[in-house]
Amino acid sequence: MKKYISILMILFCALFIGCTKNNKITITGEDTVKVGSTVTWSVKSPNANDTYKWTSSDESIALVESGNITGISEGKATITVSLENNSSIKASKDINVVSNGEVNISVSENNITLTVGESQKITVTPDVEVIWTSNDESIAIVNDGIITGKSKGKTTITVQTVDGTSIQTITVTVKNVETGYTVSDLMGDLMLVKEEYLTSLSANVSISFVEESNESNNRSIKLIYNKNADGSYRDLKYEIESNIVTALYIKDNTVYAQDGAAKFKYPLSSIDESILIDCSMENILDGITDFYNEASFYDCLEKEKENNDEIVYNIILSEYEGNVLNLELVEKATLTVRFTNKKLSFVGLKYLYVTGETKSINIEYLGTSTQEIDFPSDLNTYIEKN
Repeated sequence: MKKYISILMILFCALFIGCTKNNKITITGEDTVKVGSTVTWSVKSPNANDTYKWTSSDESIALVESGNITGISEGKATITVSLENNSSIKASKDINVVSNGEVNISVSENNITLTVGESQKITVTPDVEVIWTSNDESIAIVNDGIITGKSKGKTTITVQTVDGTSIQTITVTVKNVETGYTVSDLMGDLMLVKEEYLTSLSANVSISFVEESNESNNRSIKLIYNKNADGSYRDLKYEIESNIVTALYIKDNTVYAQDGAAKFKYPLSSIDESILIDCSMENILDGITDFYNEASFYDCLEKEKENNDEIVYNIILSEYEGNVLNLELVEKATLTVRFTNKKLSFVGLKYLYVTGETKSINIEYLGTSTQEIDFPSDLNTYIEKN
């Protein structure tokens, strides 16, 4: 009997040990991989037909696919392989991801503007040894990340790692030191006058479009009005003068309209709202004053002359990077601003084209106090319109 039991135990142990061995898998491979590199691990299993599932404990550090492990970032991850048909049978092994020795640098600024003699420090991250160079040291120099403007112009500063594997550039614009009325003063005045005329209950503006070589194309717009507290018009004068005169007047709750020789009138209460929109300050300033809000416009201005009442700027065409002004075929462009009692009252753009033509757009800001409107003397002859 004891002999029989011993035989059974031997058979049981042999069967148990055999089953355990046949279901065991092992993985082998290098313990370390560099960031950006791949190592391959192999699997050992008694059954050659087994298929496997691979997983990583942290895919931000290491990715694995069919035993190929790729380093993503420095750190440690656990790679696990299991049987596709039995996930309880598995093996795990750690992989260490280390630096590949390469450094990717970044800079604190990629575009800067300096005046002649002004300096600005550019910082590099991470803090590693780098090499600085200037494309044109007559415009700007660089010393250990400190960039100094030398003369008016634009150039590029380059910073790179010692091995040259990582490079960054900084575009440097150098301007002359401003005296007197500055570009910042101009920007402030243009923004202020536009806001004033858009929000005032009374205003007087005159706009002219002038072609010196073809006066028949000249056109002017005059807008004068007084509004009630609710924003409705109390009286208004809106005139467009070109080859024919188009005009709209509001006086004593009556609308007077002129289109060439045709003149008619009707009650203010019956006016189409879209007509009032066409005559609004917002509508006539729209487009022609958009450059007031464009930073790149101010970047390309160079003062030509200045006195107490007038300042003229050259617009440096090669430096204009905006999209508001249409400078196609323009050879030279200027901006003129004038002041009345130290308040901005005139803004004029003048374009000289390669064809020899000269065109101007002039805006006169004539006041925002209550306006005395000079209406045509023949309003009583306008025909009543039903």
